Amino acid sequence: FQIAAALESVWVSNSETDPTCLLANNSQSTSSPEDSPESSGKMPKFAETVVSDKARELAKKILEPMTFRSGGRPMKNRFMLAPLTNSQSHEDGKMSEEEYLWLTKRAEGGHGATMTCASHVQAVGKGFPGQMGCWTDDHLEGLTRMAEGIKRHGSVPLVQIHHAGMRSPEALIGGQPLAPSDDEEWKAREMTLEEVKGMRDAFIQAAVRSQQA
Repeated sequence: FQIAAALESVWVSNSETDPTCLLANNSQSTSSPEDSPESSGKMPKFAETVVSDKARELAKKILEPMTFRSGGRPMKNRFMLAPLTNSQSHEDGKMSEEEYLWLTKRAEGGHGATMTCASHVQAVGKGFPGQMGCWTDDHLEGLTRMAEGIKRHGSVPLVQIHHAGMRSPEALIGGQPLAPSDDEEWKAREMTLEEVKGMRDAFIQAAVRSQQA
């Protein structure tokens, strides 16, 4: 499914079939001029025009490129794949062929930006099975391949860096989950100051690693 092509084929249509003009077209009624909008159940004509124009304006903007203040590759349109939990990568955090294909196919479909699922910045921050990691340079090869594949289709690759904290299942991380304070419900323990600093540094390192990719 080619997003941009499909949308463009709709929005370049004439006013007879343009969906953003449906409100205006529906304003043609058999009610008498004396009928008020309230009695006829129809929107006032001035409101129909405003809504129709606004809808058309917004529809056109969706296909316009968007740049970022921080620089880098601009988005070719305003469509962005949100991060989705798909549990497709290897348990050591390395990207699998299945996840690579899933993400690059979304880029091929026309998204201006393609974001990965949550990618944990520490092994103890894993939140679900098959989660893609970015906590070590061992993950850099998969991240780089993914980024190149997404960019090949004109989409901006993005990584959602993540730490599950107290929601990290003990069975996945092999120990007690971490939290800002002790939490009986999740059986999590309070982090030490050094662990807080370590997590801060882990997020920074994961961001740098993702940028390198």
